[in-house]
Amino acid sequence: MTELRFGGWRIACDPAATRRAYATMADDKRCDCQTCRNYQSAAAGFPEEVLRFFEQLGVDVRYPTEVWDCGEENFADHLDYGGFYHLAGRNLTPGTVDPGAWVQSQPKRWRLFLRRLWKSAFETALAAAPAHVQLHENFAVAFRNDATMQPCIDLEDLPVLEVDIMFRVPWVLEEPYAGAARKGQPDGSP
Repeated sequence: MTELRFGGWRIACDPAATRRAYATMADDKRCDCQTCRNYQSAAAGFPEEVLRFFEQLGVDVRYPTEVWDCGEENFADHLDYGGFYHLAGRNLTPGTVDPGAWVQSQPKRWRLFLRRLWKSAFETALAAAPAHVQLHENFAVAFRNDATMQPCIDLEDLPVLEVDIMFRVPWVLEEPYAGAARKGQPDGSP
């Protein structure tokens, strides 16, 4: 295992085992919904700091275990995404943070997202973890040893580390965002 530090986090990970697992990921584990297709298409254009972060971990940034969009209400040319990835590794430095204070310290667009989507479940999980690390202006991550759901990659018998994300991602698909139509905006305009 390789030891890495990100903000207040100290993790041990096996990038080679993680790369092997992503390379053999079954096609049926890759989501083809519009939100995921946009995320996958936009991933190659993520800021260099974000791409370097995932490369260090051995993670294929295009394929999170789970991702969801939170941009319906504020859609213009981007979506706010939450989600997580899995990799071979473990968190070596769990800590604590006051969830309410941490949420209030985040940019306004994230506060609404955090309150609305994760509410008490998010605060419970956050209470057992250090604060998210800003990789770039619109890209934040945190780690957890307990996987939220079954990993979509086969990590054999290695420990599973989860990388939680909050990303603002541009809309890159040619097709209009379907979520905007659900809100009465067929062309995706705000």
